[in-house]
Amino acid sequence: MSLQSRRARTVTVALLGSRGIPARYGGFETVVEELANHLPKDRFRLYVTCESSLRGLGSVPSNVRTLYIPVVEKLRVVSEVVHDALFLAWSGFAGVDVVLLFGYAASLFCLLPRLLGKTVVVNVDGLEWKRRKFPRPVRWALKIAEMIVARVATILVCDSRAIGAYYRQRYGVDSVYIPNPGRACMPEDIESLRQFRLEPRGYYSVVARLEPENNLHIIIEGFNKSNSTKKLAIVGPLNTSTYVKSLLMMQNKRLLFLGGVYERPRLIAIRKNSFAYIHGQEVGGTSPSLLESMACGTAVLSLDVPYNREVARDAALYFTNATELAERITSLESDDERTRNMRQRAAKIVEQEYSTAVVVNRYAQLLSCRSKE
Repeated sequence: MSLQSRRARTVTVALLGSRGIPARYGGFETVVEELANHLPKDRFRLYVTCESSLRGLGSVPSNVRTLYIPVVEKLRVVSEVVHDALFLAWSGFAGVDVVLLFGYAASLFCLLPRLLGKTVVVNVDGLEWKRRKFPRPVRWALKIAEMIVARVATILVCDSRAIGAYYRQRYGVDSVYIPNPGRACMPEDIESLRQFRLEPRGYYSVVARLEPENNLHIIIEGFNKSNSTKKLAIVGPLNTSTYVKSLLMMQNKRLLFLGGVYERPRLIAIRKNSFAYIHGQEVGGTSPSLLESMACGTAVLSLDVPYNREVARDAALYFTNATELAERITSLESDDERTRNMRQRAAKIVEQEYSTAVVVNRYAQLLSCRSKE
């Protein structure tokens, strides 16, 4: 095969809209990192936008070019939309075959690359306009952006079948279902548990951004209502928001705020050795945090919403309020056999349906096909 024909097979993709690699934040970053590391290097050339704070924090695959952007933290929402708009415009004139945009806040600006003949694929994530952390004007703007993306994107990707059903019912638009990956449990840093004052199976874990839509207040209240003698270890950056301050006021000797933990071996040790993982996300699609805890063979207590049931199924017990959570904690601690079965089921679900190999292969097929249009 000639060098020219090899180049003809290479698809150039711009991955826009995440905070970048290495993944240190949420679901989008996890997907981007897995695509950067595992998409075939002989078939894909990637551009990845990254926040400048990530520069130098990890190695970058040879087929990936990182584009670093500054972010004004106090104006994060605005600066993220501006950056996405600028890079959408750039992708229209650059040698890009496919634009893969994560999130739809800048969906109006997808029009330019579309008009210039680019394929624009948008991973819409969850129902962003329902996030209580945003003030009302921002939520209205996101609702409008959602309506726009349903009409201007070449194709929508939903990481949850429930989200896909919403777009079909609300806008009459079909989407492609590609879940977020549940990354395998790599070797753990068991020694880090001692630093956090944790004993294996002696605590429940929560790994989430400390925001209202992740319902940490319900989790803490329910745990405090229970008779459990175990601890509750909460992993998530401690910012100065009013919501975080209200959570810290609920602190007691059984409640540990560990802050942000970004080193994967340490995070895996926390997930893998917890008695169970408590998940409170209410508006997102498929949660990478939920998947990674399940991949570690962790039983789950989950807020009862369709997205979470779709993933955890019979590997979880479900709650809708603090009282129900306290009851589920008591039930779980009183039945060792059920807990063992839930752990085994959790790992099996991720292995069969949410592995990195499955997710990357689906993206590879989608990006290859769209580049030929």
